[in-house]
Amino acid sequence: MQEQKPDKAGEGGHLIDEPDIGSGEKTPGEKETEEEVRKIPQRPPQPPQPPKP
Repeated sequence: MQEQKPDKAGEGGHLIDEPDIGSGEKTPGEKETEEEVRKIPQRPPQPPQPPKP
């Protein structure tokens, strides 16, 4: 079972502090998602499989 993490919603800033949509700056949600994805262990590379007939 996955460990529950404390809710960080109260730590966020005001909505006015959010990046502009067209600026290319990542939102706090995007940054958090990338951080969680980096925690996933990478699978070792698999040799290419021959095509199935």
